[in-house]
Amino acid sequence: MTPKDQLFLQKWERTLEEGRLKYAIKEGLTLGIIVFIISNLLDMRYTSFAEEFLTTYALVDLVTWIVGAILGYFTIMWWFNNYLYKQKKGA
Repeated sequence: MTPKDQLFLQKWERTLEEGRLKYAIKEGLTLGIIVFIISNLLDMRYTSFAEEFLTTYALVDLVTWIVGAILGYFTIMWWFNNYLYKQKKGA
């Protein structure tokens, strides 16, 4: 087993101890906010900062990205990392 695999196993064991909910919130929140900022910065070519970040639509957009990241990205990554964990742990 490579040092990289051992590091993954240690980190994922820590994540498993913290639980799915904490992982989902931490990962989903981070990804959702990053995607929200990037997508709105790209849209600022056509609108102002206030229109992109300081409106009710922006708040709805932020919440949508966060929920989407938690339900979509988190779920896929949790299953994938569990699969890798079991595969590397058994090897």
